[in-house]
Amino acid sequence: MAAWGNSNMEAEIRCIHNWAATKVGLERLCATQSDLPLALDDTKTNGTPKLINNSVYAIAEGQGKTRGSPHGLRPTQAWRTIVLSTGEAALSDYCQDGGARARILSLSGFPFHGLKTDEAARFVAQVLHLADHNYGHLTVPWIEYLTTHTDQWAAWRERFHQNASSIVAPTGIIARVANMRAAITTAGQIFHEAGIVPWNFRDPFIALWDAIEQKLDEAEVGKRALNDIYSWCISREESFYGRHQHVHTRDSDVDHVTFERIQPGGWLGRWDVGADWHYIGIFPRILNRALTDMGYDPAAVCALWDQNKWLRRDPDGKHRGLKTRLGKTDARLIAISREAVINVLDLA
Repeated sequence: MAAWGNSNMEAEIRCIHNWAATKVGLERLCATQSDLPLALDDTKTNGTPKLINNSVYAIAEGQGKTRGSPHGLRPTQAWRTIVLSTGEAALSDYCQDGGARARILSLSGFPFHGLKTDEAARFVAQVLHLADHNYGHLTVPWIEYLTTHTDQWAAWRERFHQNASSIVAPTGIIARVANMRAAITTAGQIFHEAGIVPWNFRDPFIALWDAIEQKLDEAEVGKRALNDIYSWCISREESFYGRHQHVHTRDSDVDHVTFERIQPGGWLGRWDVGADWHYIGIFPRILNRALTDMGYDPAAVCALWDQNKWLRRDPDGKHRGLKTRLGKTDARLIAISREAVINVLDLA
């Protein structure tokens, strides 16, 4: 974003905003910056997966909701923009339904692969220093080039269609984002032809497309969430009934008395000990909170798991949860089957 303005988050006037906003606020921000790129930092500052999911839809649609006023209708906000979003969790993890995820090209991982920690720190400091002292200088020559070469617009449009048709993509979500890849590739080619920067064009998607396809794959979303929850359960084993500790003590009348040591926050669910356990059962509210903290939409993830038959149900099949017992107490849990954990996560 330094090409467009001050990207220093500590600056009073900057071109990067954060996700700590309402849907109406984001709509107005998009309208204010129409025809310019919009940068939103740190999805976790919003804390509402549903709002982020709905905002992705709205931003991609280019128009806000029709809203009334005491005197009729309010003016409807409209915009054309592209959004760059950052966060500890991928934006697509907040948008588990296909419609929203088909509007996102998601990249995750460490951006400075191959650099040691101290080398990466020096590199980042150098980039920030250069950005702070040179921001905005690419914008003017880029816009001037586009507006003074209107005679090439038709050729550029045709090149976009050629780039899009050359992308081999299956049907579904991956095919729908192929046009986004083609748009970015075409813009990069034109930018380098303008001679604004001294290096040659190199298509970034050659190295990135496989990772993007994997991120878009619906099965991968469910598998990632399953892996994250399984790791979460492993780190909290003793908080599950069945894997909890027993306390042995002496009594005046009985040689030994055994007590179940209940965790201070209560049970997370049920997970029987031994190699022949059948499921990991988690209380719905606890599972929802864990998935939300990881950046997932709990309802969408559980729907994917249920669709893939990774969850156990009551024999009548009416409820997604499984009724079981925790000691002397009845409970209904979201039960992840042992088969799903072993086969999907390849733990055999």
